[in-house]
Amino acid sequence: MVLKRGRKTDWASNPKNGKYEEGLYETRYKSGKYKGRIKAYYYKDEQGRHKTCGGDFDKAVQKYTIYKREHNIVIVSPKVDMVKVTITEENSTNPDEFADGIITTLKNLSNGDIKISDLDITDEFWELAERIIKTNLTYAAKRLNIPELGYLHKVKPPAKSITLDELWSIYKSNYEGRSKKNINNNIKPYWNEFKKCVGKQSVRDIAFEDITKYNDKIRQDKEKSSVLNQYRYVKNRFDAVRGVIRRAKDKISFKDDCIELLTHMEQFTYIKKEQEEIMLLQRPNHVFSAEDLAILLKASNDDLLVKCSILLGLNCCIRWGDFAKITKGMLDFDKKEYRSWRGKNANSQACMLWNETIEALKQYMKANPTDTENVFLTSYKKVWNIQYLQEHFNKIRSKVKMEWLTQDKLRKMTATKSSQLGFGSNTNAYKALMGRKIPGADASYIYTMPADTEQVIKKLHKYYFG
Repeated sequence: MVLKRGRKTDWASNPKNGKYEEGLYETRYKSGKYKGRIKAYYYKDEQGRHKTCGGDFDKAVQKYTIYKREHNIVIVSPKVDMVKVTITEENSTNPDEFADGIITTLKNLSNGDIKISDLDITDEFWELAERIIKTNLTYAAKRLNIPELGYLHKVKPPAKSITLDELWSIYKSNYEGRSKKNINNNIKPYWNEFKKCVGKQSVRDIAFEDITKYNDKIRQDKEKSSVLNQYRYVKNRFDAVRGVIRRAKDKISFKDDCIELLTHMEQFTYIKKEQEEIMLLQRPNHVFSAEDLAILLKASNDDLLVKCSILLGLNCCIRWGDFAKITKGMLDFDKKEYRSWRGKNANSQACMLWNETIEALKQYMKANPTDTENVFLTSYKKVWNIQYLQEHFNKIRSKVKMEWLTQDKLRKMTATKSSQLGFGSNTNAYKALMGRKIPGADASYIYTMPADTEQVIKKLHKYYFG
């Protein structure tokens, strides 16, 4: 697609610097409250049909770039200052790379009058080009009959791009929407994983192949971890990385590099929730039995952290987030009680503890004493990151070949078994165990009591331990 010299009257312009985005169009509200404002950006496909890209300029550029790349469309401009020349400082001493740079430049500078296919690109041509280009670009333009070469002396090598570490520092110091704790716990692990996978320090050096490699890796990790019911496993990681880049790009002078990287990432699609649910229905339905629990507890004797997570998951319906934050004040071994509040909804949660659960907790606390209220801390006296807890659990799970089991399923197994034992979702025992609200007087809610769960806990214990 070669456009004639000049600009279309309705080509879109960047709202921040006024530069035109060639091939991308804009529409505006013609009347009403928003008269004159940008309504949407769009491009035209090869049949001339409008393809709407939405109202955000940066995202519209990304979608249009993906379309051009998929259809091998090159929109060229005679303006030298809009050309991305691939000539760098290294190319000036490497004839082959310099020749490649000239070819790319000619493609970008082409305006319909000069085409690469019309040039006789032979070995003799480049021998001549290499000799005269290094000495005098103006003379080279005349000698080779390529006027555009005369402009290249005005094009400076691109400045060194920002590194991934610098980009992270800018994001961390400028984004106040999250607490420092949330950034370190939720965003930083994904960012470090991305940085390690692409293996590049500079944003500009990250190519589409690197993003493909990253996508393949986290999809493989998803399969290994058997996170069957979390369709956002891959998307969460991509969103975290893209969030860092998006929020940092407006604070730096290398915005184009960041937009190019975001464009690479936009080309990947994720499994939708509905598709994943269909996949789940097609997988065999495993039932966690008393025999499975016995095998799992035996395998986890050498890892008391995992053993406690298994027993608390079944006994108290606790997931990783609440497990990592258990304090000594929540446990009463004398009364065999557990009381807490669910991190997900801040509802009161309580239950009676099995003797096996109490014994495992006592063994762990004796082997890993702490001088704080927290029961489960790392060797650095920090609260466990869920990702690392999952790694501990996965090792034991793989050891006994129960890849289908996740810690989250333990809570669901208890909920299912409770219903089968006659304690359905409408009973106070079920709500206390699962951390659901129990209606009380005056349409308010009352705190759940461990005693409410005594009967269901006894029946569950009999099922698992006989």
